[in-house]
Amino acid sequence: MLNDLKIPHITLLDLDRERFGGGWGRIAYALEQLIKISPDKTSLLIEGKTKIKLDDMKKWDVNDTERMQQWIDLLENNDIFFSAPLDMDFLMLEQYKDIYLSTLESDEGPRLMVLEKGRKKQKYIKDIEESEEDFSEYNERISDDIHKALKACGGRGDTYTLKQKKLMIWYTYFFLTRGKPSTHIEAISRMDMETLGKNAPLVLKRLINKAEEKLKGDNENVNC
Repeated sequence: MLNDLKIPHITLLDLDRERFGGGWGRIAYALEQLIKISPDKTSLLIEGKTKIKLDDMKKWDVNDTERMQQWIDLLENNDIFFSAPLDMDFLMLEQYKDIYLSTLESDEGPRLMVLEKGRKKQKYIKDIEESEEDFSEYNERISDDIHKALKACGGRGDTYTLKQKKLMIWYTYFFLTRGKPSTHIEAISRMDMETLGKNAPLVLKRLINKAEEKLKGDNENVNC
């Protein structure tokens, strides 16, 4: 509709890497829609000298993150941006983890029963992370929450770093078991504009810069 009305626009999508339908599936969908509204963009499907079939792309190896990033960059040059590697919630948590954790009361946060010195004991995940103690129960919890975050038919988190895998526990806690909008509002309310802008995810900075370019271009074309 925006294209038909000739309204300049930018698209931001969740990449959902390793989720069912995400990753290559999301990239293929974006390309399909882009070509539908701009048939001249069919040339984007040439990789080297090979014509890419979108149905084949959906089956490409999700572990080939370098190749995936090349296509993400290509789409970004065509005004389609991705919250990567998962979604906007994960992106914000990854960038502002300490601020999200600061919204918790002392008795809040994910907990875990662990075996310590021969006795079962309940410990907060944040305390385990700070102590860097090695608990098998903690490693199992990471695996469980990776499965929850990547959902049914999703992957094992192989394309994520260890730090990102650990963050899945907090992602599950904040966004799958609590109110997502209220969690974001509470965290953002604790940030001043300088912190919010200076530490913003890079993809959002690039998106804002692209929006400014488009707005500037429109203003230059206005006849006063």
